[in-house]
Amino acid sequence: MTSTRTRLSWAAVGMVVSYNLFCWLPASIWAFTIVASTGLVFLFAARPGRFGTIVAILSFAAGMLTSRFLPDGYDYYFAGFSLILVFLPAGLMAAGIRRRFSAYQTQVLAVIPALVLMLLYLANVGDAATAWKQILSNMNTMIIDWYREAFKALPSSFSPEEMNRLKESMESMFDLFYRFFPALVICWAAAMNIAAYYFAGMMIRKDGGFYRELRAFAQWKAGTINMVLLAVTLLLWLTGIESIKALTENMLFLLAVSYMVVGLALIEYYLGKKRIHPVLRIVFYLGLLLSGWIGGLLASGIGLVDSHFDFRRVRARQIG
Repeated sequence: MTSTRTRLSWAAVGMVVSYNLFCWLPASIWAFTIVASTGLVFLFAARPGRFGTIVAILSFAAGMLTSRFLPDGYDYYFAGFSLILVFLPAGLMAAGIRRRFSAYQTQVLAVIPALVLMLLYLANVGDAATAWKQILSNMNTMIIDWYREAFKALPSSFSPEEMNRLKESMESMFDLFYRFFPALVICWAAAMNIAAYYFAGMMIRKDGGFYRELRAFAQWKAGTINMVLLAVTLLLWLTGIESIKALTENMLFLLAVSYMVVGLALIEYYLGKKRIHPVLRIVFYLGLLLSGWIGGLLASGIGLVDSHFDFRRVRARQIG
């Protein structure tokens, strides 16, 4: 190997190892998931397959050994996160790169592990969904108790009515989180996969290799399959069948997020076309973010309309 190739290889190994060191910190797990995935995608795609496999196996074994010194349950935590969010997606993305798949096809491939896991979760295999609901219920109780004790120490503590309203608000938030947990996990996994693919691509190009780049964000567009899935899911949801209610609700949530992203891409396209100053763009996006669900719904609606009318002529360029 040249010195550059050697440095890239060792950097990738270090990126994978970093996950074992910092994944135990909930606040940083997303960042080091991306870092480790980036390193593994590079090793799997740009180096002999056995090299990346050995690094992945040794890293996983080291993480499992480390988990023995932590409270009970951390071994499951590490195994689940590392397999579903790091090792399997990285291997699938590397396979897509090696086979010259498009960036979109590679991302669909990479999200399969999280998708399968969440389908099993929705089916309540092993009482996983029931256990998660109990965990959220316990967390809600702990937070309410903490607030109650904290407010007692304040000069003007909350009245019982205000505490009840706070409790109802917290319960509502946890219920929503539980209700859309599968869709949130899939969105989280997809976002981290996209980031890892992008950064791994930078390393692969520097190494002299080839990979299909992600399309510029302003050109992102939902495919026809999204429209079909939306129509089918809406029909199933309207039937009101209780056994598939959770599945249809989470599917609608996923589709709404995909259209929201497309809507933001369309907005970015026109902001760029009109040459709006970057500072004004930031102010605009902050306003959209602060508007909460209204901004998300607006962006989703824009994305849905664009999927039909193709304002940017993206589909026309693809066909042509």
